[in-house]
Formats: sequence, C-alpha cells, structure tokens
Amino acid sequence: MIFVMPLLPAAALVVCAVTGIARFDLLGFSGFMDMLRTTLPAGTELPPAALIVTLQLVAIPIGALLNIPFAFGEEVGWRGWLLPALRPLGVWPALLVSGALWGFWHAPLILLGYNFGEPNPLGLAMMVVGSMLIGVIIGWTRLHTGSVWPAVLAHGAFNASAGMGALFLAAAEAPRPTLAGPIGVAMWLVCAVVIAVMVACGAFRPAAVSGELGPDPAPRAALSA
Repeated sequence: MIFVMPLLPAAALVVCAVTGIARFDLLGFSGFMDMLRTTLPAGTELPPAALIVTLQLVAIPIGALLNIPFAFGEEVGWRGWLLPALRPLGVWPALLVSGALWGFWHAPLILLGYNFGEPNPLGLAMMVVGSMLIGVIIGWTRLHTGSVWPAVLAHGAFNASAGMGALFLAAAEAPRPTLAGPIGVAMWLVCAVVIAVMVACGAFRPAAVSGELGPDPAPRAALSA
C-alpha cells in the first residue's frame, strides 16, 4: 500500500494535465523551485531541480511510515471499528456510510478553509464525497484482509503523497483546489475508475471481502428474531 496509494494522486495529476485543469513543468519544475526560493533566505544556492524533486518522491515511502501513528489513530475507529459495525447493512452501505462519516468528521478543518479553500457547505460536501470514494478503496483492504493495518498503511501513504502536485506545477500556476486538490474532482475521477475496475475484477464479491472482522452478527440477529 505504501507504493500503491501514491499512484492515485499521480493519476489525478495526469487527469489535471489532460483536461487543462492545471499546467505542469516536468523539466524545470519552475513552480516548485519558485516556492523554495520564497521560503529560503535570499541568495541561497539550490541543487538541481531534478535532484530535489527526486529526493522528494523517494521520501514519500518514508513519510508514509512516519504517518502510521497518526493514521492508526483514525483507522482504528473508522475501518477498525465502524466499518465492521456497519457490515450487517451490506458491504456497499457499510463502505459508503463509514466513508461519509469519516469525511464529515473533518468538518471543523474544512470550515476553517483547509483542503478546498471553501469554508462552507460546498467544501464540506466535497470532503464527504471524496472521503466516500477513497474510503471504498481503503475500506476494501480492511474487508479483504480482516486487518486494520493495510488501511493504516494506505491512509498514511495517501497523506504522504497528497502534496505531490506541488512538485510539478508550472510557475505562477494556481489551480482551484476543488478541482486539482488532493481530494478534489480529479481525484474523484481516478477513484471512480479504480473502483469500477475493482468491481469488474470481482474485488467486492463475498469471497473477496470475507476477511475475519470479528463475530458475525447474523447468528445473534437470528436468535433474537
């Protein structure tokens, strides 16, 4: 998961480039270098842009590992407890409802302007939709393996790679976060395609999402009927 999840933001950047949502500079990395120059003391000599960007990309797996304690704090609740608790509703309702609640839980940050620059119901709705889509993918790892740890690694890897776009933007390019942000519309399209492929490959068939999640609630329901 440390190496797979960063492919989602990378694919979202391709969507942004193809659709014209954002312009990228894959040779001089002008936007990233301009950002570095504004944050470092004047006159600081920078290494070659390609070297800096390569080091940033290589650091993503390390960042994913460093994110594990923080991701675990969320995942033990969302995918560790809530997803199995909702499982009696069915696989898809459990995935979508847990993802929606996960997104709504971020409401304080969204209403402060984080992620989308939309501190309003639009920003909150976008966070909920994005979390539902990403939650299906992360939640599947929990249902497939019966363990919360793949979800923890997936969450940490996604967070570590979420800022990847800043490395490749052209100078003076400032795409709308609602479209090109880490959980914006471009990412929605990528997640939707990934989920569609997973469905087509049978990833959500009962045999593929039957990881041991704890006691099966069905016998208890039958006894109480």
